[in-house]
Amino acid sequence: MASTRRCREWRIACLWSAKSYSLAVKRSLGHSMKRLLRSIRKRIRYFTNARTVTIDGIRLVSDAARVPAVVRDLMYREVYEDTERNILLRLLKPGSKVLEVGTGVGFIALLAAKICGASNVLTYEANASLEPLIRENFQLNGIEPALRLRAMTSDGRRISFYRSDNIISSSAYDRQLPGAKVEIESDVFSEVLQTYRPDVLIMDVEGSEDELLRVADFGSVRDILVELHPHVIGEAKVEELKAILADKGFRQGETDRKTFHFHRNRASRQPISLAMTRPSQLFGGSLVTPAFMFTGLALRSSQWVAVGGD
Repeated sequence: MASTRRCREWRIACLWSAKSYSLAVKRSLGHSMKRLLRSIRKRIRYFTNARTVTIDGIRLVSDAARVPAVVRDLMYREVYEDTERNILLRLLKPGSKVLEVGTGVGFIALLAAKICGASNVLTYEANASLEPLIRENFQLNGIEPALRLRAMTSDGRRISFYRSDNIISSSAYDRQLPGAKVEIESDVFSEVLQTYRPDVLIMDVEGSEDELLRVADFGSVRDILVELHPHVIGEAKVEELKAILADKGFRQGETDRKTFHFHRNRASRQPISLAMTRPSQLFGGSLVTPAFMFTGLALRSSQWVAVGGD
């Protein structure tokens, strides 16, 4: 009797192992086929000097005259911003309200807008020289997330910003890279959180996370997707930021290289302010309107500056 039971258990174990092995083989073959197809598409793009690429349904400018070679290669290989998008595609839902700090060329903002709706996405970019490229990418996809061309700081101060020739490395930190130093205006991070009230915060700011993630109250935010940069701020500060988020109720979830997802079940309860909460309402109207004013700020030539400022 006992031997019969052991034989049955052994057969079940063998069947389970065979099934697991079969699934693993199929998964491996699937990944291999995807890599092969990506490699073929990359070779075709280089051969034809493709001026646009489509990744996860988002079309992006890849013209060699406008996009640095390193970024263009990432696009051609379809791994541009892959760590963020791999997590975002599982995280975002229709109607989620997203605040992104660090637009880059607009890829993640477009991906979020495609899922959540353009009216639910507000994206900040400190490097104003990227605006034509961002706008063209928006136009290529027929999607217009709200874009604000300012830095984000804890106190709204004017900051020095180091524009790198490699656009994905521009930073408020002087990393001794080829490029130019410029002075730019900033918005107060805590005020944007309280007024806009996002559910999801996406942040890729090349080191400035060390300042922003120390905010006293994340308000309505329940999910944070952030790229941490130990090579810029140091490993000790990265661990300190993780501890700060844990103290605020955020549990570390999925990670992909330098990209981390933090989640909390309940956002802090804040009274809803009199300010509107959608991007167009937050800033008094459509962000693509050529010129208008709101609460002491004005938009000129599609870029926000303080009224009466330089």
